[in-house]
Amino acid sequence: MKHTRDFKVNFHDTYPNGLMRPSAIIKEMQEAVNLCSEEHGPSGDELRRRGYAFVVSRMTVSIYGDMRKYRDLTASTWATDAGGLFSFVRCFEIRDGDMLLAEATSTFALLDIVRGRPVKKGVIELNYCKDEPIMTDVSQRIVMPDKEQLTLVGEHTVVLSECDENGHMNNTRYADILCDFIPDMNCKRVLSMNIAYLAEAKLGEELKIYRAETEDGVFCMRTVRSDGRTNVEAEIMTEEL
Repeated sequence: MKHTRDFKVNFHDTYPNGLMRPSAIIKEMQEAVNLCSEEHGPSGDELRRRGYAFVVSRMTVSIYGDMRKYRDLTASTWATDAGGLFSFVRCFEIRDGDMLLAEATSTFALLDIVRGRPVKKGVIELNYCKDEPIMTDVSQRIVMPDKEQLTLVGEHTVVLSECDENGHMNNTRYADILCDFIPDMNCKRVLSMNIAYLAEAKLGEELKIYRAETEDGVFCMRTVRSDGRTNVEAEIMTEEL
């Protein structure tokens, strides 16, 4: 069974070229998760009261069709039995009727907030909608070039509007930051994004953004915290409009 919600593409969630930003696509997918947990339980607030929180470690998104302002779409999400003892794998779709426009998989860990350690599956009863996993056309493995091939292309300070209730930059916001450092982004469409979330970025954190472009047009991105620890790594595939 899948949890489904309808939404309309907001004008303010599009680039000047009219395409829905990847961050907005991920946001609509994640909002479906939030509403699913609110309806079926336990909600995020309930988990926090019990001392737990879900954190995302990876998200792989494939975009198959253009999504433009005011288009009426449907977002679906469901939990799966995939993943290891400590990994919770969730799937997503965005459709216009029967037309599949985007799909994604994400891997989460359930953390004991006080101990800062992941919790095994089954420790907490989860009543979320469940169905079979999907197989996206994007590799789950990110192949980063050598450090010497990455070029420092800018910096970013984490601000309040980017943070969630955990006090860290929300995972949906990284897509905006990364795409902002892709040359001529307004003349491109994103075909896929594979993001590995390796270490949180708190409010006020200064991030350095590194980039390399492969021969087949894939942008490899890395953000690094002020303590030298890698924050996220990503592969972003684009094509010219």
